[in-house]
Amino acid sequence: MRTPLLFTRRFGAMFLCQALSAFNDNFYKNALTILVIYELSGSLGIDAGLLISAAAAMFILPFFLCSAFAGQLADRYPKYQLVRLLKATEMGMFVFAAIALYTGSAWFMLSMLFLLGLQAAFFGPAKYAILPELLREDELLAGNGMVEAGTFLSILLGTLLGGLLILGDHGLHIVAWLMLLMGVLGMFAAYRVPVTTQDNKAVALDYNLLRSTWQMVLHARINQPIFHAILGISWFWALGATYLTQIPLFSKEIVGGNEEVVTFFTGLFSVGIAIGSLACHRLLHGKVSFRFAPYALAVMAFGGADVYWIAQSLPNHAVGEFIGLAAFLDSPVHLHLAMALLLISIAGGIFIVPLYTSLQVFSVPEFRARTIASNNVMNALFIALASLVATILYGYGFKVDDVLMTASLLNIPLMIMFWRDIHPKE
Repeated sequence: MRTPLLFTRRFGAMFLCQALSAFNDNFYKNALTILVIYELSGSLGIDAGLLISAAAAMFILPFFLCSAFAGQLADRYPKYQLVRLLKATEMGMFVFAAIALYTGSAWFMLSMLFLLGLQAAFFGPAKYAILPELLREDELLAGNGMVEAGTFLSILLGTLLGGLLILGDHGLHIVAWLMLLMGVLGMFAAYRVPVTTQDNKAVALDYNLLRSTWQMVLHARINQPIFHAILGISWFWALGATYLTQIPLFSKEIVGGNEEVVTFFTGLFSVGIAIGSLACHRLLHGKVSFRFAPYALAVMAFGGADVYWIAQSLPNHAVGEFIGLAAFLDSPVHLHLAMALLLISIAGGIFIVPLYTSLQVFSVPEFRARTIASNNVMNALFIALASLVATILYGYGFKVDDVLMTASLLNIPLMIMFWRDIHPKE
């Protein structure tokens, strides 16, 4: 009997390595988000919407600045070595993040969020580019589906625990120690990743970050399927980042929910993406194709509009009074809202997995990590623009439900692009 892919060392160790990274990053980020919304924004005298948008931008900025250089490193050196080195570096950063939590310094915590983003920017190209070296081509769609599902289930666990623990008794200390434990386990998994031999010492390292970034993006544009995949992935992360950063504020200001409702919404979003990701291999029968992309985008746009109209029907809640999860689930309107968010996220999972797999399949092996780095640069740019647009909209008096509706409407241009890709004119 053949061993399931997830339990093989050639895939399982890398899967666990990236899943634990996703857990810890989101464990820390969501704990910090909850602190910002319910405690720090008041003590600092800064609007919560502006502060969480700024925090999101701090995490994503290193992806824009450093992804190109990270891609060069991952194409030049064996990727398993980079995975191990970067996980050891991440462990050191978790130590300082734990100290930041112990001190309770908001600016120290935000600074560590930036450094964790820096580590993640270097980890991304190696993480995705190593998969074609560990898996057969006919396993890549299933492998990427499991990676995406594992990533978002890790986001779910990290979000749930970070949100539930941070405001409890000794919450800062518990979050700090659990983060350190997960870091140790992640480093152990990294040293179980099999040795890979693909490298290219001829790749020149360009230390001019802006020039190398621009050249990498230009190279990605040469191949239209790859470039459209990059645009689609970048939009997915911009939309996902918008939802994940604004849902806490949406839960508090529109729904009137406490941190339990915030955590439930974010967890529901992650579960939906995992379901969609795992469904991709079966829906596409293992073949890499964009054929479901326009339909998934249409569902995401429709679901976003549904969330907006539900929000308009919700009653006003008393200032300072928040409902818990049990009271939230007791309302049919609230359940409708939950189902709309689940629908958006399932469509997102179906949308994203074939696009990631196409980067690995259609790119030149010697340039694969740099292609993925180009994708990461574009991801960062789109996410930063999404944060900037959200900040501007707040400045013009938009509410959080208006921001989410605006994001939903922006699915339409991408839907048209992918429709033309799968239905080209004769």
